[in-house]
Amino acid sequence: MRLRGKHKSAWDRWVAEHGPGPHFVICGRDRAKLGNFWRHSYQIARCGNYNGAVVNPDSGRPIVFDNERLLRDDFSKQERFAETLESVALCGGDKTKPRKAIYSPLWQADGARIRRYAPIEFIGRFLPHFFKFGIADEVHEAKAADTAQGNALGTLAAAVDKTIVLTGTLTGGMASDVFNVLYRIDPRRMVAEGYEYGEAGIRSFTETYGVLETITTIEPRRTPAPKRR
Repeated sequence: MRLRGKHKSAWDRWVAEHGPGPHFVICGRDRAKLGNFWRHSYQIARCGNYNGAVVNPDSGRPIVFDNERLLRDDFSKQERFAETLESVALCGGDKTKPRKAIYSPLWQADGARIRRYAPIEFIGRFLPHFFKFGIADEVHEAKAADTAQGNALGTLAAAVDKTIVLTGTLTGGMASDVFNVLYRIDPRRMVAEGYEYGEAGIRSFTETYGVLETITTIEPRRTPAPKRR
């Protein structure tokens, strides 16, 4: 689908081979978001100043998060790590050379398990604006901050010209329920309205469109027992 061949664009080729349309591609949400199984990707330095340390394969330097080096035990967790590299280490010491910033994931596809490519990832990477419309149903289930389903909605919205979302239960009674959905559908407008992504943006959004509730818990004070005479 992504190859244009001798045509002006991939879409022109698709129309030439399948007719003017309309054309529909239907994919379940679970199938759309599921890709390869993954595993951690790092190296253990065998020489030099970092001998025995966990290093990034792209830079050859230790991996530092929150001012602390990552150890082997940190990679036993089901959490993906990545770095943005703006320099590369030179052989023979701590000297570095500036370079164009690159995204360096510290994980990779696990070839020993099921091999598959998530359709929504393929659309986002290879078919931007191939589809005129993207239709997503039950979008209220994508309200969580960081889920594969929510990220899939954001990828779809960025890859099509117009997005149509459907739901019968838009909110669960709270203004914050729609914040992440709106951010994934039209992030530029949310930024233009002054809402940053994250907890600060949710609070500001709730102050405007909802009600903030403050709960204060007062622990009961214990009265000391009277002294016996």
